[in-house]
Amino acid sequence: MANFAQLTSEPRAPGKTILLEPWVFADEWASRPKETICVGLRLVSEADKNKARAEAEKIASEYHPNGGDPWVEAYEGALIRQVVAHGICDPNDVSKPCHLLRYAEEEVRIALSTPGAEHVFEQHRRYEVETSAIEPLADNDDAAELAALLTSTDIEKASAGLRRSIHNVLTRLAALSG
Repeated sequence: MANFAQLTSEPRAPGKTILLEPWVFADEWASRPKETICVGLRLVSEADKNKARAEAEKIASEYHPNGGDPWVEAYEGALIRQVVAHGICDPNDVSKPCHLLRYAEEEVRIALSTPGAEHVFEQHRRYEVETSAIEPLADNDDAAELAALLTSTDIEKASAGLRRSIHNVLTRLAALSG
C-alpha cells in the first residue's frame, strides 16, 4: 500500500487540456510563443477564487480609484485574468504551473491579450460546467423547448457572448448527428 508521501508525489493529470495559439498572448510580451502550446485546466478552489477577486479589486482600484464604469471594466478584466492564472497548469500535472507562465498570477497581466484571456476563461468556465454535478443535464424536453425558443427569438438582438454560445452548441450538435 502506498504511503501519503508516495500518493502526493505522483503526478495528477489535469481533467482537460487545451491548445493556446499565439494570438492568445500579447504581441509585446517578450516570452510570447511562436507556436501553439498545450496547457492543462484545473478546477479552482473557492479560496483561490476569493484570492482572484481580492487581486482584481486591488488592480481595479489601483487604476481607477474613483470607481465607476472604468473600475467595473478593470475589475472584470482583472478577475478573468486571475481566474485564468489559477485555472491553468502543466498539461501533465495539476500541481505544477504552466511551463510558459511559471508565475501566472503576476504574468497574466502582461502575457495575455484581452481576447486571449477571455478565450481561456471561457474554456475554463466550460470545463467547470462540464464537470459540475450541480448543473442539470439537458433532456429531450429541454431540446424541444430550445428549438421553440430559437425559432421565436431574434438571435441578432442577443449579446455577442450568447450568440457565440449558441453557435458553439450548434457546432457540437452537428458533429454528434454526423
